[in-house]
Amino acid sequence: MTGLSPPKILSYEGQVAVAFINRTFPPTTSNFQFDVPTIWMDTAAKIPYILVAKPMNVADWIPFGGGGIITETLTGNSGGPVSPTANNINVVGDGITVDVVGNPGTSTLTISVASEVATNYVANSGSATPSAGVLNVIGGAGATTSGSGNTLTINATAVAVAYTNVTHALSPYTVLVTDDYLSVDCSGGVVTLNFPNAPTANKLWIVKDRTGNAATNNITITTPGGTVTFDGGISYTINTNYEAINVLANATPTYEVF
Repeated sequence: MTGLSPPKILSYEGQVAVAFINRTFPPTTSNFQFDVPTIWMDTAAKIPYILVAKPMNVADWIPFGGGGIITETLTGNSGGPVSPTANNINVVGDGITVDVVGNPGTSTLTISVASEVATNYVANSGSATPSAGVLNVIGGAGATTSGSGNTLTINATAVAVAYTNVTHALSPYTVLVTDDYLSVDCSGGVVTLNFPNAPTANKLWIVKDRTGNAATNNITITTPGGTVTFDGGISYTINTNYEAINVLANATPTYEVF
């Protein structure tokens, strides 16, 4: 009887029984050392057994108390019930979106949104914090977004170019930050384009001689008062028919022509 605690004398249905306390399932062989109705307590699984017979020298133990073995399971939204292994069921979050923290002292499992989800998301400019676990991703100029399941798709879209027709009658024309493509008709005379004195950094414009008259009627780009330079000069002249240039405002601020 190695590994057993001292036996206890019990009364079971009017008969004298010997009870042993052990941490494993009762043995099914070598049962000659136990007599019917020996009681065995599996303290690991918390299940009592009683030896009811020894046919063919093989112990016939049955659980008793509460009608038999208690089966404990956990069932999720899908996948069916999960049974304990060694009297334990692990409840585990993915550690990315869900954390599960166990406190054995209070027999409590705390399930919460993982810190990675709850914190701010930082973009090129500013930051965003989820509201009620949701972070909206919205497309802007040149991009659209769509969501399905756990997938977010970002697509590039064509960007509309603001087309501005400039004629000799409008000269001098004040160039706006909302202008993109300046299509110049200088067939009626020279045209001057006044670019902003305080340009927005990285703003790009395109200037085009649409009618092919720039060699005769030049197109001049400058700023009011000539306070900002174009490639080092206070103005830049388009004097080739059908010529087109790009004008980029840098952070100095000055204008670069290419």
